[in-house]
Amino acid sequence: MDWRGIDKGTRGQGDKEDRGAGEQGRGGERKDFSLKKINAQMQLPVDSQADKQHKLLEVAETYFRETVVPQAAAIDREPEVLRKALRGMGDRALLALRVAKDWGGSQLSELDFRRFQIMAARYSGALAFLQTQHQSAGSLLEASSNQSLKQEYLPRMARGKVLVGVGFSQLRRRGEPPIKAAPVSGGYHLYQFAKFLLHI
Repeated sequence: MDWRGIDKGTRGQGDKEDRGAGEQGRGGERKDFSLKKINAQMQLPVDSQADKQHKLLEVAETYFRETVVPQAAAIDREPEVLRKALRGMGDRALLALRVAKDWGGSQLSELDFRRFQIMAARYSGALAFLQTQHQSAGSLLEASSNQSLKQEYLPRMARGKVLVGVGFSQLRRRGEPPIKAAPVSGGYHLYQFAKFLLHI
């Protein structure tokens, strides 16, 4: 799939027409009027970053289609199969898509990341939900001011060497709260009783 929104069939016809109009030079000499050749001659900058992002989306779709789809039912039912599917995403550097390259991520644009999320949900709801927890944790960690924590986790999160999730709860509620925060040196210590835990 061409994620740049270009219809390949139409583009191919246009290329043929353009070449047909300009390939023959004086004396029958063939000229190369391809965009790649023109850019090289004019030394125009190439948007290699966009190309890399599109290729990454292609890698993701190939993985989802060829590996995830055949075992989609098992991924929904069996935690170990789900774990392996998530690890497979890590092997392809698909677990820190919004994290900056300086921290080992892919630094996808907002638009391409949304495309990825839609794609993941289309192939496996369980895997899409689980990887979103990991991606969200990476984005939150990158936005923090804790440099040592970022250095420790972010480079390994992109490849799935360490898996991180996000947990939300409330400190303010009636009755005995499920989570408590006690002030300590440098911040707070959280105490919580969780009735369930999403296991990765």
